[in-house]
Amino acid sequence: MPLTVSTNDVAPAERAEYWHSVLNAHYLPVGVTPAAWLHDTRMDQARRLLADPRRRHQTIESVAALVGFTSGAHFSRAFRRQFALSPRQWREQASAANAAAAGAAAGVQAGPSATGW
Repeated sequence: MPLTVSTNDVAPAERAEYWHSVLNAHYLPVGVTPAAWLHDTRMDQARRLLADPRRRHQTIESVAALVGFTSGAHFSRAFRRQFALSPRQWREQASAANAAAAGAAAGVQAGPSATGW
C-alpha cells in the first residue's frame, strides 16, 4: 500500500513556513512580508469595491467583511492610514468621479444633434 501524506499530517508551523517560502520566492516583491502583502491586497480590493457604483448599496462594514476585516472600526482606521481618506470619503470621491465620467460619456454619445450639427 503506497504511503500518502496530506496537508493535515504536516504540522501547522511547517505548512506556514512552506507557504511563506513559496510566497517569498514567487509572488512577493522583494522586501515585502506576507502579512504586508495580504494587508495591501485587502485594502486595494476594498478600495475597488467602495468605488464600484454597483456596490453603492453595501455598507462600509459589509465591504470590510468581504475583504476579511471583522471590525468596521478597525477597517476604517486601516483604510485611512493606507489612503489618507476615510472609506466614506473615498466612496464619495469615487461616486463624484463616476458621475462626471458618465456625464461626459453621455455628451459624447449624444452625437451631432447634441452639438447642433
